Amino acid sequence: MAIFDGLNFFICGHLGYNTHALANKIESYGGTLSPTFTRKVTHIITTEQEVRKMSSPIVRGTQLGITFVAVRWILDSAKKDHLLDPYDYIIDPQKSAHPSSSRPSAAA
Repeated sequence: MAIFDGLNFFICGHLGYNTHALANKIESYGGTLSPTFTRKVTHIITTEQEVRKMSSPIVRGTQLGITFVAVRWILDSAKKDHLLDPYDYIIDPQKSAHPSSSRPSAAA
């Protein structure tokens, strides 16, 4: 089943998962893994740690409004044999780059 049909992925950083195996999984489900970051990329597979580094692909992806997802989204979607809602797998560059303070605000 081509659950990733029309999706073009780019890997940014070390995911803790074998890149070759991930590429095979993406391609076997109809997706494309781009070796370089281009405007065709629809999703960046990365980690919160990588997003905090604000590397060039992260900055450019943020500017272009590309979705950042954890590798688990690919693996879980493939395991379920259908495209899962990425909501629980999204890595938000705004939240990762500027973690909110856990301190309560002062009362007025």
